[in-house]
Amino acid sequence: MEIEDAIEAIDRCLATLQDESDCLTQKVVEEQDRQEEIIDSIPVFGEKLSAIVSAEAGDIKRFPSARQLKADVGIDPKVSQSGNSLHTGRSTKSGNQYLRHALYLAANISRQHDPEPKAFYEKKKGEGKSHRHCACAVSRKLCERIYAKWFKIFDKRERQLREKLTHKRK
Repeated sequence: MEIEDAIEAIDRCLATLQDESDCLTQKVVEEQDRQEEIIDSIPVFGEKLSAIVSAEAGDIKRFPSARQLKADVGIDPKVSQSGNSLHTGRSTKSGNQYLRHALYLAANISRQHDPEPKAFYEKKKGEGKSHRHCACAVSRKLCERIYAKWFKIFDKRERQLREKLTHKRK
C-alpha cells in the first residue's frame, strides 16, 4: 500500500511540474512573440527576418547595453591595445553567425529602402570603404535600433506599471 501511495504522490508532483513547465513555456512564447513584433515594427525587418533575429538573439533584456548586443552578434570592432596605442580593426565575428547573417541581410535591404541607413551607407562608401564594410556598419546601426526600440517600449511599460502601483497606494 505504501508503494502505491508513493507512486501516486510522484504522479501528482510530475503533473504539477508539467503544469508549471507549460505555464513557463507559454510565458516565454508570449515574450518571444512580443519581441518579434517589436523587431518587425522596424521597417526593414519582415516576418521571417524578425523571427530569425528574435529567436537567435534570445531575450534582448539580458543585454545591459547595445554594445553588448553587438558583441553577442559579433559585429563589434576588434580592439588591440598596447600601452598608449589603440587600434580598432575588423569585426570580431565571435558571436552568433546566424544572427550576424540575418542582420547583414537586413542591412542590405535597409541601405536600399530606408533613407537613414541609405545615407549612412553612402557616407561610408564616400569615405572609400568597401560594400562589405559599409553593410557591416549599417548592421551595427540596426542592432542599435533594435535595442533602442525594445527598451523604449519596455521602459514605457515599466513606467505605466509603476504609475498604476503608486496610484493604487494613494
